[in-house]
Amino acid sequence: MLDDCLSRFLLDDLDIRGAVVRLGPAWRKMLANRNYSVAPAKGCVGQAKRG
Repeated sequence: MLDDCLSRFLLDDLDIRGAVVRLGPAWRKMLANRNYSVAPAKGCVGQAKRG
């Protein structure tokens, strides 16, 4: 099982900043504690990854 991870980055010369996020237990816990349908929830995360 992968751990949750957040890694921020900054590319000063290109004026770019962002974050790389890996969801493991937090994602499964979120789905277990809410009445989310898995397919639409995965779609939202997929859109966030492309955005």
